[in-house]
Amino acid sequence: MKKALTLTAAMAASALLAAPALASTFSPAPSSGTITGTLTLSQTVTLTCSFSANYSINAAGTVMTITGQSFSGGFGCSALSPLGAWTATPNHGTPPTVDITVSAGSLFGTCNGTISDVAWNNSSGTTGPNFQNDTVAGEVGGTPTPCTINGQLVTSSDVTI
Repeated sequence: MKKALTLTAAMAASALLAAPALASTFSPAPSSGTITGTLTLSQTVTLTCSFSANYSINAAGTVMTITGQSFSGGFGCSALSPLGAWTATPNHGTPPTVDITVSAGSLFGTCNGTISDVAWNNSSGTTGPNFQNDTVAGEVGGTPTPCTINGQLVTSSDVTI
């Protein structure tokens, strides 16, 4: 009986170790390109701006780093400035989503934090994050602290999850 129990426990442990991980990844990896689109950011004021940046995906496909962010267009957009690199990490599930860490500031305040479960469009020619009233918990030298982001960003070459 002791041998059978030991063998059963060993088989169960072996099966758990062999189970596939449920992690999602970006494809292709590694890769890089540009990401562009229009974002509407609301906090003290609402700004609708053209956005462009560079992205790079690590070799494992687990992180997209977004750098060189630029805001342009309407009123106040040129006053927006990124506060470091943004990152996107893919989530497991259907439909595909990502968690995106953002940080930007202006004379109107600072908005930084992680937006969870941002929809990711896998359709060819329009791959990228699709913000839909996503809220970032902001750190602002005053009030209000939350900011919302809407808009669609598109990668220069197809990136799927």
